[in-house]
Amino acid sequence: MTRFDDWCEETEGTANGHDFTMLVTIDGGHEIGVDLVSKIVPTHYVSNEKYARMLKMLGKPSAAKYLQTKMPLKKRGRSGDLGEILAITYVKENTIWDQMVEKLRWSDHREMPMRGDDLLAVGIVDGEIQFLKGEAKSRAKLATKPITDARESLEKDEGRPTPHALSFLSDRLAEEGRHDISDRINSAQFRDGIALKNLTQMIFTFSGNNPKAFLVKDLNSYSGDVDQFSIGLRVPEHQKFIHDVYSKVIDDGDA
Repeated sequence: MTRFDDWCEETEGTANGHDFTMLVTIDGGHEIGVDLVSKIVPTHYVSNEKYARMLKMLGKPSAAKYLQTKMPLKKRGRSGDLGEILAITYVKENTIWDQMVEKLRWSDHREMPMRGDDLLAVGIVDGEIQFLKGEAKSRAKLATKPITDARESLEKDEGRPTPHALSFLSDRLAEEGRHDISDRINSAQFRDGIALKNLTQMIFTFSGNNPKAFLVKDLNSYSGDVDQFSIGLRVPEHQKFIHDVYSKVIDDGDA
């Protein structure tokens, strides 16, 4: 677990009737965050079961090499991946939408972003399936355009999850044996539809500067009927944090 409250200070607020959460690293939080996040990064590229089999069959050096072939080498790819990983982890650990998959395991190319929504998660509340459609943006210096791009992506498909993302999530959950959730997604996609009351949209930012003004402006400008939820994670040494996390993943694998 990333345990954000161990290395970040959290503040909450509302804008235009929608909730937002701001997280910023505390003193000493950079190192704590690197240690915690580096432990969960590998699971987003390869399942624990697959990695355990690699260890048993090939030994630690070869298993570590396999993991490294799944992770981006370039700064841009690592930044984007880590933004998605942090978003997925925050949602899973802190919200009702706790059913999802680590989609980066199925990436076609480690330097290329995947198709579909950055994040799609579901939860069951009072017997009803609830959907979260999310976009994650990682920038050393966040500005207006990434937020505008995220909003445009969220508005596609009438604000609902893309058909590709729904099918992808349903298929992966079924493969993992989570048939009840997979069946509910199929029912919503192909028979019942997704009611707006069962949908929330989220923008998650991971940046070196303060994201609050950009996220609040976006929420205040939103005039649709879908519940909104915005999260801004500020790590002042954004690029160093990314470098340190991936370096620790590699070092731990080689140790």
